[in-house]
Amino acid sequence: MMLVRDGHVIATVEEERLNRIKLTNKLASGAIQHCLSAAVVQFKEIDRVAFYAAEAIVTPPSRRCLFPAGRFHPLGC
Repeated sequence: MMLVRDGHVIATVEEERLNRIKLTNKLASGAIQHCLSAAVVQFKEIDRVAFYAAEAIVTPPSRRCLFPAGRFHPLGC
């Protein structure tokens, strides 16, 4: 997870450092919380979220959970 503001890295941490599961494929919720706390930022202040995931694990239910407004761009457009 990396938090970037105006092109500058503000905070970064790997989820596996927090949950101690090597090569974890879980949602990086701990890393997200850590970066937001370190930067004193609330999630509602975030303009964009980008993440990598194998297409097979990004199911329609997870899309609705992560992107309730329907702003999902699978190709990073």
